[in-house]
Amino acid sequence: MELCDAGDLDSQIQKRQAPPTDYFSEDEVLMLFAQICLGLKSVHDKKIMHRNLSSLHIFLKQVGNFTIAKLGSMSVARVLEHTAAVANTQAQGMVFYIAPEVIRGSPYDRSSDIWSLGILLYEMAALKHPFESTQAIPLIEEIKKGKYH
Repeated sequence: MELCDAGDLDSQIQKRQAPPTDYFSEDEVLMLFAQICLGLKSVHDKKIMHRNLSSLHIFLKQVGNFTIAKLGSMSVARVLEHTAAVANTQAQGMVFYIAPEVIRGSPYDRSSDIWSLGILLYEMAALKHPFESTQAIPLIEEIKKGKYH
């Protein structure tokens, strides 16, 4: 993998959370999110579920004034035999980003990556997770119910 000298998206979000809060501009969110979407589409076109999409696994490279986003951490990715295939394995990834069907132990497919993608978009825009709790069980219940802040 090439050097991503701007770190990861999570570290950029953390820097922007520090007072005074420095939100991403709409253009920054759009440019980063579009690149992440295209990267995930490329993975999905190969019938691969990422299963671990999070701001920690979006690596950034600075080229002049432009930031390039790269998907990383494919260690728990799963190749599907066909586009309608589903997975039944144990939940993967960081709890903040796990789709409700994965938490419930239901079969899941690439749409669970799309859930994580939505969490990423929320996080870039609000500089926080939509579902937040200091304890795992209440966090999981919020996600299952779709109760976000």
